[in-house]
Amino acid sequence: MEGNLVNLNIDESGYGISPEEAIPIIENFFKTKMTGFELIDKYNSPNGYYGLKYSSKNTTVFVGSGRGYLESYISIDGDEISLKDYDNKTKLIKTANEKNICYTLEFIKNFLD
Repeated sequence: MEGNLVNLNIDESGYGISPEEAIPIIENFFKTKMTGFELIDKYNSPNGYYGLKYSSKNTTVFVGSGRGYLESYISIDGDEISLKDYDNKTKLIKTANEKNICYTLEFIKNFLD
């Protein structure tokens, strides 16, 4: 699976994007590329915490940030799957910037396909 993602880069410059920039990227990705998923939870706190949770059948996907750090997981039948167990690049991702968010979303999509 990692071979499919060779052309995707990650960025650890340490500069995350604002929730106002990140949330539309995530929403647009699910709207255009993961159309079978429905938004079931969304939060955006003034402290820089945000998260979006999508669901389809027995699968839940979460992507968000805790003050600049990218957080994500997949849950299938209630069992949480760490992306880090399946892709070495995700182990390096910390910053919630556009490149890293897009990489993570593409990885999730490819993982679930």
